Amino acid sequence: MRISISTFSDFVNKTGRSKTGVVRNAKESGAYDYWMPVRNGIVSVQRSGGDPKELNALLESAPQDRVKNYGTCIKAFQKWHEGKEFGPRRNRQAGRWKVGELEVTVPADLIQSIDGDDRVTRLYFSEPAIRPAQRLAMLYLLGYAYPDNGVPTVLEVRKGKIHQEKPEVITAQAALLEGEAETFVRIWNSL
Repeated sequence: MRISISTFSDFVNKTGRSKTGVVRNAKESGAYDYWMPVRNGIVSVQRSGGDPKELNALLESAPQDRVKNYGTCIKAFQKWHEGKEFGPRRNRQAGRWKVGELEVTVPADLIQSIDGDDRVTRLYFSEPAIRPAQRLAMLYLLGYAYPDNGVPTVLEVRKGKIHQEKPEVITAQAALLEGEAETFVRIWNSL
Protein backbone atom coordinates (compact mmCIF):
# COMPACT_ATOMS: atom_id res chain seq x y z
CA MET A 1 0.00 0.00 0.00
CA ARG A 2 1.20 3.50 -0.81
CA ILE A 3 0.46 6.65 1.17
CA SER A 4 1.72 10.23 1.18
CA ILE A 5 4.23 11.78 3.55
CA SER A 6 1.39 14.00 4.83
CA THR A 7 -0.80 11.02 5.70
CA PHE A 8 2.05 9.22 7.42
CA SER A 9 3.19 12.26 9.43
CA ASP A 10 -0.44 12.88 10.45
CA PHE A 11 -0.70 9.24 11.57
CA VAL A 12 2.52 9.52 13.61
CA ASN A 13 1.12 12.61 15.32
CA LYS A 14 -2.10 10.89 16.44
CA THR A 15 -2.67 8.68 19.45
CA GLY A 16 -5.06 5.87 20.25
CA ARG A 17 -8.27 5.62 18.27
CA SER A 18 -7.55 8.71 16.19
CA LYS A 19 -4.81 6.72 14.39
CA THR A 20 -7.58 4.45 13.05
CA GLY A 21 -9.37 7.51 11.63
CA VAL A 22 -6.27 8.51 9.66
CA VAL A 23 -5.91 5.00 8.23
CA ARG A 24 -9.62 4.72 7.42
CA ASN A 25 -9.53 8.07 5.62
CA ALA A 26 -6.44 7.02 3.63
CA LYS A 27 -8.02 3.70 2.69
CA GLU A 28 -11.41 5.11 1.71
CA SER A 29 -10.45 8.46 0.20
CA GLY A 30 -6.93 7.97 -1.05
CA ALA A 31 -4.53 10.87 -1.35
CA TYR A 32 -5.96 14.37 -1.25
CA ASP A 33 -3.94 17.57 -0.91
CA TYR A 34 -6.05 20.61 -0.03
CA TRP A 35 -2.94 22.74 -0.50
CA MET A 36 -1.91 21.37 -3.91
CA PRO A 37 -2.55 24.58 -5.93
CA VAL A 38 -0.50 26.68 -3.49
CA ARG A 39 2.22 24.02 -3.20
CA ASN A 40 2.51 23.71 -7.00
CA GLY A 41 2.46 27.50 -7.38
CA ILE A 42 5.33 27.96 -4.95
CA VAL A 43 7.34 25.18 -6.61
CA SER A 44 6.71 26.74 -10.03
CA VAL A 45 7.77 30.21 -8.88
CA GLN A 46 10.92 28.83 -7.26
CA ARG A 47 11.75 26.71 -10.32
CA SER A 48 11.45 29.66 -12.69
CA GLY A 49 13.09 32.18 -10.38
CA GLY A 50 9.89 34.20 -10.62
CA ASP A 51 8.38 36.73 -8.27
CA PRO A 52 6.35 35.28 -5.38
CA LYS A 53 3.75 37.98 -6.05
CA GLU A 54 2.73 35.83 -9.04
CA LEU A 55 1.11 33.51 -6.48
CA ASN A 56 -1.66 36.08 -5.90
CA ALA A 57 -3.20 34.94 -9.20
CA LEU A 58 -4.03 31.59 -7.53
CA LEU A 59 -6.64 33.34 -5.42
CA GLU A 60 -8.68 34.27 -8.50
CA SER A 61 -9.26 30.62 -9.40
CA ALA A 62 -9.42 29.19 -5.88
CA PRO A 63 -12.73 27.89 -4.54
CA GLN A 64 -14.34 30.56 -2.34
CA ASP A 65 -14.04 28.45 0.80
CA ARG A 66 -10.23 28.29 0.36
CA VAL A 67 -9.42 31.88 -0.56
CA LYS A 68 -8.76 32.97 3.04
CA ASN A 69 -6.47 30.01 3.87
CA TYR A 70 -4.64 30.19 0.56
CA GLY A 71 -4.27 33.95 0.87
CA THR A 72 -2.83 33.68 4.40
CA CYS A 73 -0.23 31.16 3.28
CA ILE A 74 0.68 33.00 0.08
CA LYS A 75 1.20 36.23 2.00
CA ALA A 76 3.30 34.43 4.64
CA PHE A 77 5.43 32.75 1.95
CA GLN A 78 6.00 36.07 0.21
CA LYS A 79 7.16 37.62 3.49
CA TRP A 80 9.46 34.66 4.26
CA HIS A 81 10.90 34.82 0.72
CA GLU A 82 11.94 38.50 1.01
CA GLY A 83 15.67 39.11 1.17
CA LYS A 84 16.70 35.50 0.78
CA GLU A 85 19.14 34.27 -1.84
CA PHE A 86 18.06 31.15 -3.72
CA GLY A 87 20.19 28.89 -5.86
CA PRO A 88 18.66 27.06 -8.82
CA ARG A 89 15.97 24.57 -7.89
CA ARG A 90 17.05 21.02 -8.56
CA ASN A 91 14.43 18.60 -9.82
CA ARG A 92 14.25 15.14 -8.36
CA GLN A 93 11.71 12.39 -8.69
CA ALA A 94 9.77 11.87 -5.47
CA GLY A 95 11.63 9.65 -3.06
CA ARG A 96 10.17 6.64 -1.31
CA TRP A 97 10.45 5.02 2.10
CA LYS A 98 9.33 1.42 2.37
CA VAL A 99 8.80 -0.71 5.46
CA GLY A 100 7.15 -4.07 4.91
CA GLU A 101 3.90 -3.55 3.00
CA LEU A 102 3.88 0.24 3.48
CA GLU A 103 5.43 2.62 1.00
CA VAL A 104 5.46 6.35 1.76
CA THR A 105 5.95 8.78 -1.12
CA VAL A 106 8.33 11.55 -0.10
CA PRO A 107 8.22 14.50 -2.49
CA ALA A 108 10.53 17.37 -1.62
CA ASP A 109 8.89 20.65 -2.58
CA LEU A 110 12.13 22.62 -2.79
CA ILE A 111 15.59 21.20 -3.38
CA GLN A 112 17.84 24.22 -3.62
CA SER A 113 20.31 26.46 -1.89
CA ILE A 114 18.67 28.96 0.46
CA ASP A 115 21.01 31.66 1.74
CA GLY A 116 23.98 29.49 0.78
CA ASP A 117 22.83 26.26 2.47
CA ASP A 118 21.69 23.29 0.38
CA ARG A 119 18.25 22.23 1.62
CA VAL A 120 15.64 19.59 0.88
CA THR A 121 12.42 21.23 2.02
CA ARG A 122 8.84 20.14 2.53
CA LEU A 123 6.23 22.90 2.77
CA TYR A 124 3.80 22.65 5.69
CA PHE A 125 0.67 24.80 5.43
CA SER A 126 -1.90 23.45 7.86
CA GLU A 127 -3.26 24.70 11.12
CA PRO A 128 -2.59 24.03 13.93
CA ALA A 129 1.16 24.48 14.00
CA ILE A 130 3.29 21.48 13.12
CA ARG A 131 3.83 19.16 16.07
CA PRO A 132 7.22 17.70 17.01
CA ALA A 133 6.26 14.14 16.00
CA GLN A 134 5.11 15.32 12.55
CA ARG A 135 8.17 17.48 12.08
CA LEU A 136 10.60 14.72 13.05
CA ALA A 137 8.83 12.20 10.80
CA MET A 138 9.04 14.55 7.82
CA LEU A 139 12.69 15.39 8.51
CA TYR A 140 13.61 11.71 8.79
CA LEU A 141 11.77 10.78 5.58
CA LEU A 142 13.30 13.68 3.64
CA GLY A 143 16.78 12.75 4.85
CA TYR A 144 16.21 9.12 3.94
CA ALA A 145 14.78 9.83 0.48
CA TYR A 146 17.30 12.53 -0.48
CA PRO A 147 20.52 11.63 1.36
CA ASP A 148 22.93 13.67 -0.75
CA ASN A 149 20.86 16.73 -1.63
CA GLY A 150 21.17 18.92 1.45
CA VAL A 151 19.86 19.43 4.94
CA PRO A 152 16.30 18.14 5.42
CA THR A 153 14.03 20.99 6.45
CA VAL A 154 10.33 21.72 6.84
CA LEU A 155 9.10 25.23 6.09
CA GLU A 156 6.10 26.01 8.26
CA VAL A 157 4.68 28.45 5.75
CA ARG A 158 2.14 30.25 7.97
CA LYS A 159 4.88 31.14 10.46
CA GLY A 160 7.68 31.60 7.95
CA LYS A 161 9.80 29.26 10.03
CA ILE A 162 12.33 26.69 8.81
CA HIS A 163 12.57 23.61 11.02
CA GLN A 164 15.64 21.40 11.04
CA GLU A 165 17.34 19.14 13.55
CA LYS A 166 20.77 17.73 14.24
CA PRO A 167 21.43 14.62 12.10
CA GLU A 168 21.64 12.35 15.14
CA VAL A 169 18.19 13.47 16.32
CA ILE A 170 16.73 12.70 12.89
CA THR A 171 18.36 9.28 12.49
CA ALA A 172 17.22 8.29 15.98
CA GLN A 173 13.65 8.30 14.60
CA ALA A 174 14.22 5.22 12.39
CA ALA A 175 13.07 2.51 14.81
CA LEU A 176 10.10 4.56 16.02
CA LEU A 177 8.89 5.26 12.49
CA GLU A 178 9.34 1.63 11.43
CA GLY A 179 7.09 0.66 14.35
CA GLU A 180 4.54 3.29 13.28
CA ALA A 181 4.62 1.90 9.73
CA GLU A 182 3.92 -1.62 11.00
CA THR A 183 1.04 -0.29 13.11
CA PHE A 184 -0.39 1.55 10.09
CA VAL A 185 -0.38 -1.69 8.08
CA ARG A 186 -2.03 -3.68 10.90
CA ILE A 187 -4.82 -1.11 11.22
CA TRP A 188 -5.26 -0.98 7.43
CA ASN A 189 -5.57 -4.76 7.20
CA SER A 190 -8.09 -4.83 10.05
CA LEU A 191 -10.46 -2.37 8.37
